[in-house]
Amino acid sequence: MPAQKKRVLQVAVFVVLTVVTVLIGLFYDPYEPVGPELLLNADFGLGFVRWKVAGPPGAVDLEQGRTARLHSVDPAGHVSLTQSIPVAGRFELLRLSA
Repeated sequence: MPAQKKRVLQVAVFVVLTVVTVLIGLFYDPYEPVGPELLLNADFGLGFVRWKVAGPPGAVDLEQGRTARLHSVDPAGHVSLTQSIPVAGRFELLRLSA
């Protein structure tokens, strides 16, 4: 096999493996949801029931009924929306997205 054909084959294999790696990273989720939902009222369907809201009045509100919006005009101000969850057991992972 001539050197140029070998080089083209190496580049083609590299490109294919790179594309496969990127696709796996985009579409494969190694964490399967098992067990109960840890957050209560996670979608804010009941407003802020089960959530602790801290900050000045009006700093936390719901947009379109299901999205929480935190805002503050004071750069030193503190605004938070929290909920306590049970501690994960040994060898358990907790996946959180926000």
